Amino acid sequence: MENKTAGRTGKKLLAALMVLTPFAASADFIIQQRVAPIEETPAAEVNNISASNKHASISYHSAHVRPDGTLWVVGRNTQGQLGLGHNNPTLSWTQAATGVSKAYTSMQSSYIVKTDGSLWVTGYNGNGQLGLGDSSNRNVFSDTGINNVTEIRGSGNYAYIVKSDGSIWATGDNVHGQLGLGDTNNRSAFEELDIIGASKLEVGYFSAYIIKPDGSLWAVGRNTQGQLGLGNTTPQDIFTEVTAVGSGVSDVAAGTFHAAIIKDGTVWTAGYNAYGQLGLGDNNDNSLFENTTLNADKVAASAYSTYAALGSGWLYSVGRNSNGQLGQNHDTTTNAFSQTNISNVSDFYQMYYGLMVRRADGTFSATGYNTDGALGIGHTNFVNTFTRTYPE
Repeated sequence: MENKTAGRTGKKLLAALMVLTPFAASADFIIQQRVAPIEETPAAEVNNISASNKHASISYHSAHVRPDGTLWVVGRNTQGQLGLGHNNPTLSWTQAATGVSKAYTSMQSSYIVKTDGSLWVTGYNGNGQLGLGDSSNRNVFSDTGINNVTEIRGSGNYAYIVKSDGSIWATGDNVHGQLGLGDTNNRSAFEELDIIGASKLEVGYFSAYIIKPDGSLWAVGRNTQGQLGLGNTTPQDIFTEVTAVGSGVSDVAAGTFHAAIIKDGTVWTAGYNAYGQLGLGDNNDNSLFENTTLNADKVAASAYSTYAALGSGWLYSVGRNSNGQLGQNHDTTTNAFSQTNISNVSDFYQMYYGLMVRRADGTFSATGYNTDGALGIGHTNFVNTFTRTYPE
């Protein structure tokens, strides 16, 4: 795939640039020893690897569903987010539940859908993000009493679910209106939104995005860096159409304060850009989605980085790289998309300072931040190339 992001050849969707609120970049959580680059294991068929959309990883722990319905977890566990009945981390994939169809991990919490459609949760609950009607943490998976769940998304201290009838529900922290319920009041139980029919749902740190079946993009929540792509920095407490992008949106990903979409076969980005994560060749924030001109059909984001791929081609990445999260065999931050060491990616699983991918042959690889062993590669050193991992 040709890299087409040398300079700003894309055009803004609106002529006027809005003045964005400055944001002070956060420091690294920890300075950790890095290991020498690890060569990617040649692709091979691995037994018991889950199908698309059955593995999730956000932040510092990971969860994986095998075809037999068993749930396997690894990584940080300070809040009981692994659901193992204790708060100790694990460096090796460990079985946590059975009868599971989907899993999703979010900062310090985890969510699973069982094969009967019921929603079970564990981990940190200080903002009611587990949807159990209280703010008490759990360290074993607990039944929410909610059924017919088909999708889960969560980030930081809030979560969304989609039910089989297409209805969207949310719970947890709502300080920026990110629950889309028309106010900024927190919830401790899932509450239904006044919107239905999302073909894609993704959440950022304090913002959320949906793509409707007609290809239109809608956004809600924090907008101080223009990450909603509305041409301003005003927060929204109900999902608002990003009219400037029109239709033709097929994928969306959200970082901490930026977002990326696939529109008409290319990557478009908006929001915070101090690390060049918008892939536009500079470090200026944008309150409008701008075309990077990189051809792709799928996109992902970690906190301050962006990833994209086209078909079976190479994965490209851009942005912050202090933990090797770009997978480019170095730790240098960049503002132009560059090729990684992996191709033929079918699914992305976003981590806070890293990325896990599933390849078309069913194998998994990961790169980046690895404190408490979230990458599931048997140690806690950061890696800066995509390295094979799978439940054992």
